[in-house]
Amino acid sequence: MVKGKGPAYNRVYGNKNSENGETIKVNPKRNSNNSQSIETEGVQVFKPATTVRGLVWRIKRWFYANLRKFEKEFKGEFDSETSKYIWKETATQIVEYNQKQGLSDNPAKGFVEWAIDEFEGKKVFVIKKITIQYFEVVKEQEFTIELE
Repeated sequence: MVKGKGPAYNRVYGNKNSENGETIKVNPKRNSNNSQSIETEGVQVFKPATTVRGLVWRIKRWFYANLRKFEKEFKGEFDSETSKYIWKETATQIVEYNQKQGLSDNPAKGFVEWAIDEFEGKKVFVIKKITIQYFEVVKEQEFTIELE
């Protein structure tokens, strides 16, 4: 249950801490304009996808959603074209590697380390590192139980 009527209030969520049963309280960080502050670095974890292509698609959606958020937050200080170029080069490397290795159809999970860096006086959304964990598909097996 959320208490309060907007971003200026503390939020209390109904999640329980498994160790002591207390409710977890969240107080979002604020900047001087009383709006949520934007993180400038982090790690995004992507749940397993059925194929590497699906994982790349999820990362792409996440990237462009954050790109739009940063464009709104930083306005004229943000260089979206350089950020897009960095993403396209990174995605191309991922796709080429997976095609060479024959891994495109394997299930995979991803981790993206990212940051907002300064480049030629503007802020740029940079992907520092992408880690992909590949999973092997088990050959089809059959299990039968006969009941009398």
